[in-house]
Amino acid sequence: MTGSENRPVSSLRSLRADEVDAWRDEEVRRRARWQFAVCGHDDESAQSAAADLVDSWWALGESDPSANVVLVAGDSLSDGWLWWRRDPRDGGVRVGDSTLPPARLPDAVAAVTAYADRVGTRMIAAAHWPGEAHGGELAAALGAERSASLMDLTFTTAEPGTDDRLELREMTADQFEDYRAEAVEGYAHERGEAGEPADVAIANARESYNRLLPDGLASEGQWLWTAYDGEVPVGLLWIGAQQPHAFVYDVQVYPGRRRRGYGRAIMLAGAAHCRAAGRTGLGLNVFAPNTGARALYDQLGYRPVEDFYRRLL
Repeated sequence: MTGSENRPVSSLRSLRADEVDAWRDEEVRRRARWQFAVCGHDDESAQSAAADLVDSWWALGESDPSANVVLVAGDSLSDGWLWWRRDPRDGGVRVGDSTLPPARLPDAVAAVTAYADRVGTRMIAAAHWPGEAHGGELAAALGAERSASLMDLTFTTAEPGTDDRLELREMTADQFEDYRAEAVEGYAHERGEAGEPADVAIANARESYNRLLPDGLASEGQWLWTAYDGEVPVGLLWIGAQQPHAFVYDVQVYPGRRRRGYGRAIMLAGAAHCRAAGRTGLGLNVFAPNTGARALYDQLGYRPVEDFYRRLL
């Protein structure tokens, strides 16, 4: 599972079998700190969530060991390492993490691009946790552009403000059918605008909706509302009820109702609901081209906790 059969065009060496456990433990530690603790997890749950993620990603390559590649810069892991994996959904190369020093980044770029060329993928993706230097340095070296950001809001002791005009009501079956019919196409369009190839974007959009909403409105752990101003529907909100921080999967203001403050009002109402339900925060994803939404989330106090980058080949 170390990818030793894929010799990169660089001086980085393959992870040895006797290093796998130590590498896995360090990767879990890094993700617990940078990816999960920042989203409300305590030390124990952050460690558990990080372990589940690393192990699940690693397991995706068990039938094809070359799907996971870890390369080391020197004699030990402390010299820096690079992990990438091939996404089974679209074949894209996704850099899972890097601790390489700047001097070794040309080697990293050579290795990743040679691998991408060998497996015939059209896309290299990378991520960066704000505050952690290595991911941003590698994304820049790869020439990748930011495609999206994961943002998070931790609730404070003060009650969030609300807009008295607006009320969230559970989405009806008819409303859900209308929403589902166009939501996949809309989500695929957003992914495409952020740089994903059209066929990959629609496939990923369909997979996401099928996975998250297998039973429609009855899907476990999903809250779907229509937003009303009086008796007039003005938008919708879909939140996944994860712990400790819930997650916004979709928020919309209907055409003809925009630029009236409803987007802000819907987000405030959703945050109030999550807080009342015992959640300690709320996360969301915003695509880079959606500058208006990003400005709103900045104003509401959300902070970026992970930036995603993409380079098309």
